[in-house]
Amino acid sequence: MNSSPLLPRPLRGIVPPLVTPLVESERLDVAALERQLERILAGGVAGVFALGSSGEAPSLSLELRREVIAATCRLVRGRVPVLVGVTDAAPAHSRALAAAAADAGAQAVVLSVPYYFPPDQAELEALARCVAR
Repeated sequence: MNSSPLLPRPLRGIVPPLVTPLVESERLDVAALERQLERILAGGVAGVFALGSSGEAPSLSLELRREVIAATCRLVRGRVPVLVGVTDAAPAHSRALAAAAADAGAQAVVLSVPYYFPPDQAELEALARCVAR
């Protein structure tokens, strides 16, 4: 489970979104991810944000997103907080990604408002509770 430091509150400083380096279309380029992370970390960032829209998360399979989460947390090694985007059209997928992030040692997840059907406040609260389980 998560043995990494807690996310500082409030989080201050630069937390850049990562791109997801791919070989062909559905394989993570782990060596390129490591180079990207080392360069970003050398710049003195306050954290990193995996699987946001810059990382093409909506177009990646669940399995590939789990791989990105595990590799990012492993490569960062607790040097800075890792935030992970878990937004998906299916709440069960968001919940699975949040669990993968917690298991890998990420300090926080980022859950955006569902993007297809506009939810009301009660539905947003239900989604947050569902993902937080």
